[in-house]
Parts: sequence; C-alpha cells; structure tokens
Amino acid sequence: MHMQFAFAAALATVLLADTAAAQGFGRSPKPVPFEEMDANGDGEVTQAEMQAHGRARFEATDTDKDGYLSTAELQAKAEGPARLFVGRIMARVDADGDGRLSLDEMRAAAPNRDTAFQDMDTDNSGGLNRAEMEAGKDKARQMAPAQLADQG
Repeated sequence: MHMQFAFAAALATVLLADTAAAQGFGRSPKPVPFEEMDANGDGEVTQAEMQAHGRARFEATDTDKDGYLSTAELQAKAEGPARLFVGRIMARVDADGDGRLSLDEMRAAAPNRDTAFQDMDTDNSGGLNRAEMEAGKDKARQMAPAQLADQG
C-alpha cells in the first residue's frame, strides 16, 4: 500500500498538485494552501473537499476543455522536477492508450487514496486538520523517494 500511496502522491503532484500527499511529496514549488482546500472554512479538509478541489484543478489544467489532459497540458502545468515524470505517468495512467488522461483514469491510478486519507485522519473526524495534513506530508516525504525509484 505504501508504494501505491507514493505513486498516488507523485501522480497528484505532477498532474494537479491538489492533495495532501501532493503537498507532502515536495515536487511542487507552490503547495496548495490548506485554506484553499478547506472550502467551508471549518478547519478540516474532507474527502469531498479534496475531490472537488482536484476536479477544479483538473478542469483548470484542461485548457482545451475536452475533458481530458494531454501530455502538452500536463507539461504546461508541471513545474520544475515534476516535468520529468509526465511521460512516465502518462504511460502508466493512460489505461485506454489514447494519449490523454481522463479524471476517471487518474482516480483509478490511485486506488488506495481513500485508505491513505483514513490513515491520515488520526482523530477519525472525517476530515484532516492542519496537524494531520502536516503529518501526512512528513510521511509522504519519507516514503516517496525510495518507492518512486522502485517503480522506475
């Protein structure tokens, strides 16, 4: 599961940079502010808020508004070292081989995202507070480099 979590973190970072894992992975120079994901301002980010934020980032990245992300759109969105992963991630995530990614393909590439969220939700509140997000970032930072190398 940890390897899938690291892969999900890399995927989110490269493509959208919109989840707690993506923030923690350290490849995005502009982490998503907690307040941006906490849409209702209650001090916790729920799975629904993360999904809505991810959908909004997907739509913002989809500059031609065709409902898919092309390699060019991903390259334009990725920053710094994340650009190095676009081709690899496109090859692994593009399940139907059409050269573009749907939101469903991206979600299917991270099958354990719900489990990862639940693992981070240490107080079982159904949402991640700032401390839980930070702890998740730290865990992703520790796991990701070695596990991504294993996937190479």
